Amino acid sequence: MTAAIDTITEMEMATDDDSDDTDYYVLVDDEVFGISNFTIEYPTTNVTKRWNAGNAPLGASWTQRQVAQQGTYWGGWYPASCVHQNGYGAAPVVVTVTQSSTYSATWDAGFDLNFGTKGSLNIGYSVTKTFSKSEAVAYTVPAYSYGQVWQQQLVVWQDQQYQKCHKYHYGKGGIKCGAWSGYVRGNMPVTNGVSFGWSTGYDKMNFGTCGGGS
Repeated sequence: MTAAIDTITEMEMATDDDSDDTDYYVLVDDEVFGISNFTIEYPTTNVTKRWNAGNAPLGASWTQRQVAQQGTYWGGWYPASCVHQNGYGAAPVVVTVTQSSTYSATWDAGFDLNFGTKGSLNIGYSVTKTFSKSEAVAYTVPAYSYGQVWQQQLVVWQDQQYQKCHKYHYGKGGIKCGAWSGYVRGNMPVTNGVSFGWSTGYDKMNFGTCGGGS
C-alpha cells in the first residue's frame, strides 16, 4: 500500500489540481482498495529542496475502503407483464407480450457505489446502479386459462468498511490509519442478471399490476 500511495501522490502533484474528487483503485495482495478524498498537504519548508524518498515532508490524507465480505442472492418474483387471458376458449393461443424489469441498487449511508462496482468483479460479477431490460416474447396461454410473465433479479450484496488515513512522509512507516468502520451494506443488481418466467393458471396471476410490461 505504501508504494501505491506514493504513486498516487506523484500523480496528484502532476495534475496540478487542488480538487480531491478523483477516486483511485489499487490492488494489494489480490485485494482491491478504494482511495477517495485524496488531499495533498504541502510542507511549509522549502519545497524547492531535493528531498529523497526517506525524508520528503510532503503529506496527504484520504479515505480508504475495503470489501469486508460479499456474495449473491436472488430477489423475489415480481410481475413483468400484464395478465393475458385466452379469449379463444378451448384452444391454446400464442400471445406476444412485452416483458420488462427494472431493478435499482440500495445501500446504507457510507457505502461507496463506485467502489462497490469494482469490488464485485473479484467474485466475477459486473453490477450497476440500475439495470433495466425490456423485450417482446411469444408465449402460449393454455385453453381456458391465463398467463403472465414474472421476473427475479440476481443481486450482489456487499459489506464495505472505510477508514481515515494520513501519510506523514514518503517511504515505509509513513502511513497511519484509524480503525476500520463497521460494515456498511449495499445491494447491487447484476448486469444481465434478470430471469423471466411464464406462469399460467388463474391462481398464479397478479391482476393488480403489469410490472412495467404489457
